Amino acid sequence: MKPAPSRFVTAIAFACTMAFGCAVAPEETVAMDEANLWTASGVRWPAQDAGGHTFIIVCFETPGFAKEKRETMANIRGSWGHAAKVIFLGGGDCGDYGTKKTGFPAADVRVRIADERPRAEKFGAALRGVHGGVTLNYFGKNCIDKDGTTTLCRRYYDVHEFGHVLGFLHEQDRADAPLCADGSDQKTGTTVTGMVLNAYDPGSIMNYCNYAFGHPVLSARDVEGVRKAYGHEDHPGGLQGGEEPVSASPPSGSSGPSGSSGSSGSSGPSGPSGSGATSAAPSVALVRSYSPSRGHWTSADAPPAGFAEEQRVYIGASGPVALYACRVGEHAMPSLDAKCEGQEGLGLLGYLESVRTASNVAIYRCSVGAGVDHFFSTDAGCEGQNRENGGAPLGFVGLGPGR
Repeated sequence: MKPAPSRFVTAIAFACTMAFGCAVAPEETVAMDEANLWTASGVRWPAQDAGGHTFIIVCFETPGFAKEKRETMANIRGSWGHAAKVIFLGGGDCGDYGTKKTGFPAADVRVRIADERPRAEKFGAALRGVHGGVTLNYFGKNCIDKDGTTTLCRRYYDVHEFGHVLGFLHEQDRADAPLCADGSDQKTGTTVTGMVLNAYDPGSIMNYCNYAFGHPVLSARDVEGVRKAYGHEDHPGGLQGGEEPVSASPPSGSSGPSGSSGSSGSSGPSGPSGSGATSAAPSVALVRSYSPSRGHWTSADAPPAGFAEEQRVYIGASGPVALYACRVGEHAMPSLDAKCEGQEGLGLLGYLESVRTASNVAIYRCSVGAGVDHFFSTDAGCEGQNRENGGAPLGFVGLGPGR
């Protein structure tokens, strides 16, 4: 059974105003968390691994805009994703997700690009699978910085709208919110009920009174709030307003078929191991497949179209060592790093054992040439190719379901 990420199915919908961003429907019930971010009830995305990480797969419905899409992914990873245990995966075209052709899991959040006001159609996990769930504007309408560019303005909207993706509401719509400092009333006109526990935050990225185009970063209370909702992830350095979180360098080189010779590829970092997780009998098929034109692909269950299965082992639906699928160019490799070593994350595959027993075998990550292709193998010699991860096994797997 393919280990699809856990999904939160009980979510409260809300209506979206076209005037500026989103507004909660009058009947919506909301609650204020202790750290001051105002959150909709029952829409938090669940943690999906033993380390408490929440994985949200993002795709884009609108073709083109490759540079801007990369910037959007960097903006949300460098803000909300850098502050808390939220990992935004994906970033590709929506047509590539949830299909047998690619083997990618279904996307959670679908983004459309249009010359319209940026907005989110729902809050939090209620957005899962909604077509056009988030609208972003890369055209510059109503989004021009003082220097005539759109970079900072787009960053503001990226971070603001993905605050809604995480379930956070507009700060200025709180019942105790005063007028803005300039005397304007930026309330969206909706009536909400909730429990206010802390002081109003005029500097929140979720506050219309704070059109922070020139400095589009999370406030201190934004950071406290997202950490309370999704957990605290320590990272080297501070929050990166529009940069990628610190991660390993990607493998170098161009694509090549299995069996190519070359120098040793660089090993990736060890990611969250899920210490303390309860192990389950191996029940998830971990499949290694191969395409002469694309290289190897690591997936759960059936390989994508165009790939022929080469090896199948079994891992757990829970356990001490989380294993992730990561796309590198045209192939997909296994990784222990929840952030996929700076590559495109495809999701959680399952869990490895951390201890060798009579009923399991070691599994290694291998590379072809200078990292032009990656695959897993139960052969300690990596079938004549390069053994990564410092030569150590990724973990231990069963050779059959239940053993």
